[in-house]
Amino acid sequence: MKSSLVFLTKEFYEDHSEPSFREIEHKVERPYIVLLVKIEDKVWGLPFRSHIKHEHAFWTDKPNRCGIDYSKAVMITDQKYIDKSLTPHLRQNEFEAIRGQEFNIYKGFLSYIEYLLA
Repeated sequence: MKSSLVFLTKEFYEDHSEPSFREIEHKVERPYIVLLVKIEDKVWGLPFRSHIKHEHAFWTDKPNRCGIDYSKAVMITDQKYIDKSLTPHLRQNEFEAIRGQEFNIYKGFLSYIEYLLA
């Protein structure tokens, strides 16, 4: 699977609303763009966020604390959770920051998973 930018469906947030999914950010009126990555046979959604207060991120605009927040990653268990009706658009500086960086984003997320398991 090639990395792609998507929005998740309202159904995803409804199906993942219980307290065990407290790390998932719920913003119905302004959903997060997520970058899909595949690790082994699992698809993950890595959200773009602002005001990140930790270092577990791929920075797209570090002075403003914007980037891909690994700590808010979600597993996408069904393609029905990918909203194909909306086209995400990044700010130009963030687009430039991730262009050609898929491998580094992937490796950064793997490092974050290893950090959690240590």
